[in-house]
Amino acid sequence: AGRTVDFHLGERVVAISGPGGQPCPRADVRVCCAHNPWIWKSVRDAGFDVVLAGHLHGCQGAFWESGGRLYPGAFFYPHNHIRQTWMDSRLVVGMGCSDLFPVRWGCPREIVLCLL
Repeated sequence: AGRTVDFHLGERVVAISGPGGQPCPRADVRVCCAHNPWIWKSVRDAGFDVVLAGHLHGCQGAFWESGGRLYPGAFFYPHNHIRQTWMDSRLVVGMGCSDLFPVRWGCPREIVLCLL
């Protein structure tokens, strides 16, 4: 948490930060990695190009989508959405790859692959 690591990907510099980290101004791509999508509201204006959140926090059932949010989980978790954009920043949230309960509906197990 609070740390940023830069690395070269071909000609581009990619900076990956944890929660509390600052986006690197000299990087071509600035990524924030967090566990919970709640971080979106606090980092979306910080200058990150992509915010990756570990998984949805709002049940293993998505019965309908409205305004980019998945319900009924969004009643309890306001950031229960798969993707959002805000200015030049994009949030991507995985649906998770393991189960607390072995039942899922409209929320398949997944691992997110991001091409930078």
